[in-house]
Amino acid sequence: MDADNTQTHKTTATAIGRVLALPEIIALITSYLSPTEVLACSSVSSILREQFAPYLWQDLSFGPPWPESNAAPSRFILSEGLPDIISHVAGQSRTESRNQIIAAFRHIAPWVRTLTINNHKSIFPLQLGAACCQLQSLTITEILPKDADCSTTPAHWINCKTMMRRNRDHLRSLSIVRWTHDYSKRLQPGHPNWNPVLSCTKSWNLRSLSLEKFSIRGGHMAAFWIVCSRLESLSMVDVRLHLDLPRPSPTRRNKSTTEDNCSEGLPSHMTPTARFPLLKNLTLCGLDHSAVHQLDLLISQCPALRTLDWQVYYIVPFPIKAFIDHLMSSTWPELDSIVLYDRNVPMTDEEFRGILLAARNPMRKLDIERNPMTPETFDVYRSRHFYTLESIDIADDAGNTENLSHWIIDILTSCPSLRYLRASTLHAEDILKNDKPWICYGLQEMKVFINMGFTNGGNYRRFTEGELDKCRAIFKQLATLKELQVLDMLSTHPHTLYAPIDNIYYSFKPLVEDHVVPLPLRLKAGLSVLKVLKKLRMVGFKSGRQQMPMKELNWMVQHWKRLEQLAGGWMVLGKLGESWSDCPWTKEQTAWLEMRHINMSGSRYEHYKDWDPEVRDCEDWCGLSDEEDEDVDSGS
Repeated sequence: MDADNTQTHKTTATAIGRVLALPEIIALITSYLSPTEVLACSSVSSILREQFAPYLWQDLSFGPPWPESNAAPSRFILSEGLPDIISHVAGQSRTESRNQIIAAFRHIAPWVRTLTINNHKSIFPLQLGAACCQLQSLTITEILPKDADCSTTPAHWINCKTMMRRNRDHLRSLSIVRWTHDYSKRLQPGHPNWNPVLSCTKSWNLRSLSLEKFSIRGGHMAAFWIVCSRLESLSMVDVRLHLDLPRPSPTRRNKSTTEDNCSEGLPSHMTPTARFPLLKNLTLCGLDHSAVHQLDLLISQCPALRTLDWQVYYIVPFPIKAFIDHLMSSTWPELDSIVLYDRNVPMTDEEFRGILLAARNPMRKLDIERNPMTPETFDVYRSRHFYTLESIDIADDAGNTENLSHWIIDILTSCPSLRYLRASTLHAEDILKNDKPWICYGLQEMKVFINMGFTNGGNYRRFTEGELDKCRAIFKQLATLKELQVLDMLSTHPHTLYAPIDNIYYSFKPLVEDHVVPLPLRLKAGLSVLKVLKKLRMVGFKSGRQQMPMKELNWMVQHWKRLEQLAGGWMVLGKLGESWSDCPWTKEQTAWLEMRHINMSGSRYEHYKDWDPEVRDCEDWCGLSDEEDEDVDSGS
């Protein structure tokens, strides 16, 4: 009998092994598992360890995430536990010897596809990276000591050179943040002056490069331009470059530029002298060159550009006229996403209208720091670009109280491709009077404060039944946006717009006007209608003096399974510096939400003096008697 059981067990194990040997089966299984669950599965048996190991080690990260980096987080963040995991996967006994750990890692290195080294001063991660041979994505963030001496820095660079050389045939994405010490200082004698860009000249498959707080000195610029000729995506944030004019190719020096351009019908920037012939996505932020030089020597050299994110910080005039001329002359015939920020002087309404008229149609995104629009400019915006825009931000028009709410309604009823919307205040009356359907069914992020507009002290008294019916109608309209992931009715509140998160607002009398009343996230007001929004990850709400009952919190957790962030805006009585005895997020609520992996970051608190009886003695908006409470639809 025991022999039969043993034979059956062997047959079953063999069948399982055959199934798990299929790569597509393992790929499907791991797509539903977290990194911790993949590690647990690999601990079950030698068969599972062998099959899951490539997925366990495909993304590897050392050190904490760098807060200023745009690099996507990796699946694993390892440091102290690395020897244990290597011993488990590679079948090696645990040892404290670094050389033996590296030797064990060589069995695993061919599986690693993404390596991230964040703020790690030890040479150990670079030694492991040098053992890899099939890296496709590499992120290096401040790996060198700021005051490294000659005895330590060369070892870092030697291992980094080896890593770059061994992986150059497979590398497709490279991100570097703060590569060396302060680049404003002169290099000391004895320091090697090596730049990782030098190793990229033979990385024929490199398509994405991200540089932040980086410097490329004179002689290294030639290597940088070689790398740029193959890139499809380039991001430079606080980068120092030695820019010069691109040189024409030898075959063009004996030809007339004017005749050649006329015969081929191409402007000069699209000739073979273009430095970025394949570049589709370009991000420039905080470069130490004038905006004119950036436009002439970088942006205009990208004939295939589709996405431009350009932020200018220095006090120099923004070349708006030259930029519009480039748009009208089809310098970038495929450009359909523009983000422009001038931190010194916002764009005028006339300049913004010029960009709207010159930009190609269709456009996916037009996000430009500017002064408030006039109705004439909004009409151009709507007629030329609304049908194809995926992102709209009109928060800069918060002061245009007469038209803004109507404009938001026009956006919701005219933009079928919309994915992101940020605006200031949308009045409930305008929603209820509107007879056109909202057609932005793919909207994923909506950052708009909804003002119910109830008068006669609406912020500090119970709502009437008619007012509650209006709240339910608003919730019913929001429920049509079934793809919504972010519903933020806090950050664009008219009295907290542009204020830092978690800032404290202090005044002697409430600044909230009597008729500025937020939509209450309460079941009696119709919250249960939003149970269809299954994809919500973040919700922000303005609650004033109202508490958040546990009944509503339980309902949110039960129906919004993906909820990660719940931010509230509260009015707190008392003097600055006093303890918040009535802080809206109680310790019990905070602990309860944290246990469910929901954070309260982004919550805002406004301090007010307690001598105003209207504020001090306010009633609950949806306050219920014991009899009424039994009849409320809990939405369960």
